[in-house]
Amino acid sequence: MHSTADQVSAKATAKDSMDILNSVSRSMAKQLGCASQADLPANVPLPEQS
Repeated sequence: MHSTADQVSAKATAKDSMDILNSVSRSMAKQLGCASQADLPANVPLPEQS
């Protein structure tokens, strides 16, 4: 996903971008008929702590 500085709010976070990417990915998988195989989460998971 690519966006320019004038397309993204200054308040946007990396999680905001991941939420959008996840939503688009889930929608595309559904339209292509492979949502169950894609097994994408309904919500973006929290990052793992190391």
